[in-house]
Amino acid sequence: MKSYVGIDIGHSQLKIAYVSGNVVKKTAIVPMPDSLVKDGRIVSVDACSEILKKALKDNKISVRDAALVIPEENILTKNTTMPIMSQQQFEYNLPFEFKDYISDETSTYFFDYTIVGEDKENKNYDVSAVAIKKAQLENYRELIKKSGLKLEKATHEIASYNTLIKLQQNYNENAEYCIVDLGYNAIRMYIFKGGKLTASKYVQKGTGSIELAIADKYGVDVHLAGTYLQTDYDNCRKAEEMVTVYDGLSLELLRVLNFYKFSNRDSELADIWVCGGGAEIPELVSAICETLSDLRVHHAAELYRYPQDTVSPNTTFLAAAVAMDGPEDVASNKKKKIAVKNGTINIARTGIKKKRYGLAIPGIIIIIILASLFSKVFVVDRLSEINSLESEYDDLKEELDMYYGMVDKYGDITDEYAHYTYQSFTSDELRSADRVEIINLINTFILPKADVRSWTVSGNILTVSIICNNLTEINAIASEINKEYIVDYCTVNTAITGYQNNDNQTGTGNGVNGYNYVSGTLSISFRDGTLVNDLGAAAGSGEVTTQDEDE
Repeated sequence: MKSYVGIDIGHSQLKIAYVSGNVVKKTAIVPMPDSLVKDGRIVSVDACSEILKKALKDNKISVRDAALVIPEENILTKNTTMPIMSQQQFEYNLPFEFKDYISDETSTYFFDYTIVGEDKENKNYDVSAVAIKKAQLENYRELIKKSGLKLEKATHEIASYNTLIKLQQNYNENAEYCIVDLGYNAIRMYIFKGGKLTASKYVQKGTGSIELAIADKYGVDVHLAGTYLQTDYDNCRKAEEMVTVYDGLSLELLRVLNFYKFSNRDSELADIWVCGGGAEIPELVSAICETLSDLRVHHAAELYRYPQDTVSPNTTFLAAAVAMDGPEDVASNKKKKIAVKNGTINIARTGIKKKRYGLAIPGIIIIIILASLFSKVFVVDRLSEINSLESEYDDLKEELDMYYGMVDKYGDITDEYAHYTYQSFTSDELRSADRVEIINLINTFILPKADVRSWTVSGNILTVSIICNNLTEINAIASEINKEYIVDYCTVNTAITGYQNNDNQTGTGNGVNGYNYVSGTLSISFRDGTLVNDLGAAAGSGEVTTQDEDE
């Protein structure tokens, strides 16, 4: 069994696990910058690769082969039944199984599958299949390559859990296994019968609700609340407000399990295994044990072997699971050339063409034969000629290797400035970018809905004077601007009603011979020091329109 470094890239943490021979040798957890991973998508490949490279160096992990967990948000999964056929026929028909899931061209996706069971009577296979956008997989390949690793394995959570279940010494294909991932944004529950997924549930509540409760209790921001939770500041984990949250999360699990048992009357589910960040909170695990009193609750780390001094085995559980080698599934019928795949889906090598030296070797052999015949005719330095040809063969093979290496390095040219973060910008880059951000913000959110009288920049604050038909429109504009990532906050400082007649004279009126309006001032503060102090001088202030205003 090979050695791998398992990698699980979450929105708040990077988890890695060095696995050799299906035994976890070392684990590590590294915090991730805010918004570097959004909805399972890596915003900046360059920034993420630097974090991964540094984490491997700091933890002295020198394994080159990588096994990557692909988030469920980035991959389509399907359990289906397909007739017994050859592997080539499987690969041809597989895209049609996703016709109800994929709206665009299937040619933009990679597909992979594994056979999890066989119905010999009906001559069918039970198949677990996946599909992933080609562009998404190429991003992961680029990330791993830039980190100095080689992507040998890539699969999703369900396939990783499947592997661990089948590696158990007391594995029973008729037994039920339930794995609960207590994540930050959500709780994911998976129920397997043997190695086959039979049910899954996504609960849109997670450990983030615990941090929000701590933030409310102590009047701090959610980031500091996370630190309080980790360090159990002031025994905050045992506070009454936290216990209420624990009970709420436990009840969500109970509802899901009760529904499952109601739908599967013959269910004999007796054990569940918890993993994720929530598994590191003893009070939450205790609450789950009390609520699910008829079940045995285990930490998921019990499913694999790991050093007792390892770091957070429950949090790095998924990274360790993906790096393990699962057993092979259904036996093949070689005479009929029936399609058989290993028990674990691996899309890491999907779409990569194998190097075929065999295409060049026949030509080289022909050259050697012809040269031999020629030497027989002329009998001049025959051995010398053969040695020379063998040398040419070696040179040609070396040249082919060089060309194949060059092909591997080619790919889509990465836009040099596509993924820069604000933290890495120089002052000049910030000035250049900020002018564009200001103009874009005004053009996108304000001009289509209001008249802009003027705008100015002072320090990190953009002040815009606008005119709308009513106060509701001004508040709507402020609300939309507040959703922008670069904006810290947007407030309405003043809002004054007025009247203007058809001769552009302001005053009071009933709107019959003119119109009523509301003038207001928006104050927009940008995040992370986006605007430098001299930006007002650099970017200037703008007078878009000038009108008299009745105050």
